[in-house]
Amino acid sequence: MRRQGPGIEKKLIRAAKTHKKGRQVNRKIVFPTDNSRVFNMTPFTDFLLHTPMARKRARAMKQNRPRKSSPASVLLLALLGLTALPSSAADLASPSIDVLPWPRMPAPEFGCYMEKALGYRDSTFNCATRARQLAVYEKNHDACEHPKAFHDGLDFPDALAARVHPLAEHVALQFQGGSLQEVIITLKGKYSEADVRKAFRLPASGQAMPENIMRIEIEDHNPLQGKPQTETDVRIAGFDFLDAMDLCGGD
Repeated sequence: MRRQGPGIEKKLIRAAKTHKKGRQVNRKIVFPTDNSRVFNMTPFTDFLLHTPMARKRARAMKQNRPRKSSPASVLLLALLGLTALPSSAADLASPSIDVLPWPRMPAPEFGCYMEKALGYRDSTFNCATRARQLAVYEKNHDACEHPKAFHDGLDFPDALAARVHPLAEHVALQFQGGSLQEVIITLKGKYSEADVRKAFRLPASGQAMPENIMRIEIEDHNPLQGKPQTETDVRIAGFDFLDAMDLCGGD
């Protein structure tokens, strides 16, 4: 038997290049042997599977193949799904600070209270300026004469929200006419009205309110469009909100 000629490697290389350029490969390469061994070269032969284009196609097919979920990933998805479920009453602790006395408290008094109880000193409303600010509010409480000062007050820092309740994410204060009109505590988690009233020791619906409180509402926090509801607002109002323009009959 004669040895295979050296030209066979060049013919194989040419066949591969022909396939790489995008032309159909369906040629026959004949080894120069007595038995005339014939190999039919097509795009799916073992030889062409080793070309760069074939390897690229194989990688693309592998990436598009659907992956099977591992037990660990299934467990993780289940745990994440549980976090979106409504929270239970057992998760809702009592507040660390009694917020019922807050409504109707004058802004200077509330600023001094925050400085003593929480260690937070507002630059305008604090214990040092309390007496002076009270005098200012006595003078500027008229909404028609001083519309801008009618809603003056202080903000509650988010960093201190957890001091009010372990699950509190935000505490909003609404001042009007020099007094705290409403407190809004946003809790992380979705809770029923009965659970919130029990945890915060709030009067049940229909029962008599403290003298400084006009209304208590428990509701879902304003959700984003299409997002599941995961927060609860506790709204405690001392009196109805009235805008300065409404009080003075402005347009």
